Amino acid sequence: MQTRQVVGAAVVVLVASVAGYVLGFRSAWNLGVQAEFAARGVLATQMLHAIRSGKSDVVTTILEGDIGSALLIGGDFVESSTRPLLPLMGIDAPANYEQYMSRIAAYRKANPRQPTSAYPEMQRAIDERVDRYAK
Repeated sequence: MQTRQVVGAAVVVLVASVAGYVLGFRSAWNLGVQAEFAARGVLATQMLHAIRSGKSDVVTTILEGDIGSALLIGGDFVESSTRPLLPLMGIDAPANYEQYMSRIAAYRKANPRQPTSAYPEMQRAIDERVDRYAK
């Protein structure tokens, strides 16, 4: 009788784990990527309004911030020790992400931005990523 309970509990745990992964992590990954596009669309409309109003400095500021974010957050993704496991979980990640980082870092190296004194640790992290990825 006790063996049945142990096997039954193991089966329940296995089924719950698989369901949690499929409905939780894997779906959340895809939904997170999909949800980002609505926000990007809103930013695009704001930038287009700014350009049409002759305020290209607003667009430049937003895009320069995106480059810094790409170096920080994109670098975290590239350097994550769990990234190689994504294909095993059925999640497609860009194969040439390192090339993206190289292009972004090369741009930042050729077009440095004035450091923001409010967040010097973030600026140091960006500078380190530029040095690491720019070719």
